[in-house]
Amino acid sequence: MRILIMVIILALASCSSGVKGKNGIVYKNATEYNQYIMENQKDIINVMLNFSKAISDDLDSADWVLDNGLETARKALDNIKGMPPFRSDSAFRNAAINSFEFYQQILGNEYKKIVSIRRKGENKTEEDIVFLQTLPATIGKREERYDRNFHNAQKEFAENNNLTLVKNELQDKIDKDDKKQ
Repeated sequence: MRILIMVIILALASCSSGVKGKNGIVYKNATEYNQYIMENQKDIINVMLNFSKAISDDLDSADWVLDNGLETARKALDNIKGMPPFRSDSAFRNAAINSFEFYQQILGNEYKKIVSIRRKGENKTEEDIVFLQTLPATIGKREERYDRNFHNAQKEFAENNNLTLVKNELQDKIDKDDKKQ
């Protein structure tokens, strides 16, 4: 009987101690795990929103936002890659990694190209103009898959761990900004 009680106590203690990832963060429960991913996603969404504002105000500011934003995206990606699976489930973490890699690529390539083209002023080529006009739809189409996978993985993670998800107001804001452009 004592052995059984000790095993139960050790099992309970190990559950509450959490799991430490390569990033040095200890995740004590599913809520902390989910929140850590969402905080890193929020950082990337803020970069996207800041770029959207900066590109319409000042190209130098847009370059600055991109340079800092790429560093923010890299850190967020490293943070998530450093997370362990949660109770042997890595689907949500992996969907976040894929999503963050996509946004990092967009920031470093397409958004940099937007600034470059806008700097041409009146010297834009027809190809430049077509690129700028079609880019939102092109990115949106590619982004759909990452968003859907991320959303589905988070939803499944929440269901498997008895979490209630709340609406992401930042995502609503970025969707609204995308429609303006």
